[in-house]
Amino acid sequence: MYTLQLTNGTLIEGLIRLNPSTFEVNAENALNHLLTDNNLSMAILSNEDGLLEDIFIDYTLQSCFFQNNIFHFRIAEIAELERQE
Repeated sequence: MYTLQLTNGTLIEGLIRLNPSTFEVNAENALNHLLTDNNLSMAILSNEDGLLEDIFIDYTLQSCFFQNNIFHFRIAEIAELERQE
């Protein structure tokens, strides 16, 4: 399990990391309102021991869905998405 600390200090705990930029978490509500460009300008991912796993800088929410109390989301670098357009 992982914890993602957003720029505004919000913690999203209990994340399962499916690949380097895709996650899911049990949640009562969709969390996409937290995953804004501003909050993902610098987000810190730590593992269950509290050790640093990754730092995401200038990321944005690429896709998400909420079903059966599971919030699934993918983030991507803003620059990467701009290159694809």
